[in-house]
Amino acid sequence: MLAGFWNCLREVVIVQRFTAGGERSEMKKVKWIFWLLVIGFVGLIIFQNQGYFLDKQQLGIDVYFKQYQTPIFANGVLFLACFLIGFLLAYILSLSERFKSGRTIRKLNESIQDHLEQMAMLKREMDSIKAASVQTPEPVTVIEEESPLISEAEPAVPEEKESQE
Repeated sequence: MLAGFWNCLREVVIVQRFTAGGERSEMKKVKWIFWLLVIGFVGLIIFQNQGYFLDKQQLGIDVYFKQYQTPIFANGVLFLACFLIGFLLAYILSLSERFKSGRTIRKLNESIQDHLEQMAMLKREMDSIKAASVQTPEPVTVIEEESPLISEAEPAVPEEKESQE
């Protein structure tokens, strides 16, 4: 039984290697191996304890005013029913989180869309400003060679040595 399990595990790893690439495929391999090990371990427990799981039992509920007996069924059915009830409860309890997550994702997508529209509007505005600046050149000021404010005869900054003498 274990040899068949290891062959199946090896085939899954080979299939995963050729179908997916990158680091995510490594994590997928680890997940596959983990879940195959868990399923194999549970299968091993059930196989080695077939007598207990196939043994038939009857459950009874005795409350103060009424007594109830279930039909006779195998212990494996009881384990399966408990597993399915737990799975169903976990699913139902996670529904509110799923709805909240969906609402949050929808709001974030709307916000992204608004930001993209605003970016497009700003880009159009920036392009129109660039186009306007290319069409109307800025006025150029020409500075004459001789400026009336500063002449070559008089220094712009008085020297301190001459004033100290």
